[in-house]
Amino acid sequence: MLEALVQHGPMRKLDLIERLNGKNGPFSVHLHKLQKLGLVDYLHAHPEEQGWSQYAWSKGKPDDVQKVRTYTHLTQEVAEAVYKSGKATNVHEIIEKIGRTPSHGNKCMVSHILAGIEAQGHITSGLNRERKSSVSILPPGEKLFEVARILSSSVAGGRGAKRIVRDSWEKLEDPGVRMGYASRGIALYEKAASRLHAIASSRRQELLLRLFGKKTRLRPVDAAKLLSWDYANADRGLRALNEKKLLRKEQEGSGTYYHR
Repeated sequence: MLEALVQHGPMRKLDLIERLNGKNGPFSVHLHKLQKLGLVDYLHAHPEEQGWSQYAWSKGKPDDVQKVRTYTHLTQEVAEAVYKSGKATNVHEIIEKIGRTPSHGNKCMVSHILAGIEAQGHITSGLNRERKSSVSILPPGEKLFEVARILSSSVAGGRGAKRIVRDSWEKLEDPGVRMGYASRGIALYEKAASRLHAIASSRRQELLLRLFGKKTRLRPVDAAKLLSWDYANADRGLRALNEKKLLRKEQEGSGTYYHR
């Protein structure tokens, strides 16, 4: 969402949803969270509606509707509310008609039920294109997107966690407070994401090979220091290069050295 707003500028909520191939319900939840965090600005013509989908009855009777998930009674209530409305209606209006409180939990349940009834073919849905709204990214959102972009590209390139954080967190205020948490988080992510290692291994080995001249001899700890990596990544990369016979390994005392 942030990337789309950075690349294409302010746009209507509907256009943003369609650009991201999203659905209005989950999209609205994320949008309001971003707005609450001060990352985006969301302006709409009617605050009480906020661009919710419109639902209209299409065929059959409420008694024909099968229960959605485990919501037997609520499914019937929602179906009757849409059927009796006689026109397109939205989640807020349906919740009011069935006498429920407009809580986030009730909105989610009713949205799930509406999606289930639509899947059965009894109702149709769509966004009201006449509503004029605007979603735009705020400076903190632009800054966060830039940090995420650097983190993503840096991790994929096989760089060490502390180096990544140092390069990217300079763009945010008070980097020292976040340094430890971010370093630990990225390190754990690198450890858990097996696919990340598969993608980054060739790049990691390429960077390691660049360190070795004709007479260069390095230990894993030396390579890690030169590339600002953690020891495990450097050691794993050097062992892989040795297995491919691109580097030789020698034991000298208690240390292991690699050279061409």
